[in-house]
Amino acid sequence: MNVPLSGFDRPDHTPPAPDCTAVEAIIRRAIDEGRRDLVDIVGAGELTIAIRWTSGGRPCVVKRMPPYPNRALAEDYMAVVEQHIADVTARGVRCVSNTMHVVERDDGSVVVIHVQPLLDASSLADHLLRTRVPSADDPIVTALVDRIVATVGDGIPMDPQLSNWYWFEEDLWLLDLSTPFVLEQGRLVYDTTGFEREFPWLIRRTVYRELMKAAALCTDLDYMLTDVMTQLHRSRMSDWCQPFADAARVRHGRTIDPAVARQRCDADGKFYPFLLRAKRVERRWRQLTRRRYDALLPEKSTFER
Repeated sequence: MNVPLSGFDRPDHTPPAPDCTAVEAIIRRAIDEGRRDLVDIVGAGELTIAIRWTSGGRPCVVKRMPPYPNRALAEDYMAVVEQHIADVTARGVRCVSNTMHVVERDDGSVVVIHVQPLLDASSLADHLLRTRVPSADDPIVTALVDRIVATVGDGIPMDPQLSNWYWFEEDLWLLDLSTPFVLEQGRLVYDTTGFEREFPWLIRRTVYRELMKAAALCTDLDYMLTDVMTQLHRSRMSDWCQPFADAARVRHGRTIDPAVARQRCDADGKFYPFLLRAKRVERRWRQLTRRRYDALLPEKSTFER
């Protein structure tokens, strides 16, 4: 398919297949040399970073996951992602086209790379709302409330914050598909050792336990509706919190409180920057001891921007 002249693609177009060995090599250099300028970062969350890439003359976005110890565990993770996409799609959520590729490394570990079409950032849901007058009747707000109720209300976990959605053809498309919080007996159903090794050994267990507490709430409908407002506070879009709460009450009878979301935002504003500082400590220690650190870190936490 042809890419529009703007250089941006449609969310339903299959992205090109990049040379993932080259992707891994340049990200490896960026990590080892501490040079984010080697890659074109188009988005950074608390867990992953999205990078612009060009393949066959077509732009796309790649997102590299922490390494899995072997191919079998990588394939287990990819199967969870595919099932999660099927689960949310079955409940009316439209997902941005997403392919997954693997890179096998010399030590036997395997890196999974997600690829999506390059989309126009000005049509991200949070970017669009910044240009509008807050209203409970805004189509982005009503669509988001409806998608959360249909999905989380049916026991399917999701991270519904506005920055994870793209507005296209009068509908929301889910962007963030790489970290499904699917739990079994309080643990993620796929291997997480790559994520855990980003932190100093002494705090890994504590960090994982705290993150699992948050992940367990991803199927709690009122918590996740409130979490949208928590992220609105984080993004300095607090004036949209009350309209969002009003839409949840009017459309689905759910009562959520922007003040509670503010309290959670204040707590997260301490927790997540601490996690990033801890990762930097571990990266420095590994580099000093001539060991490989496996994550490209953002310049700041999303709570510090």
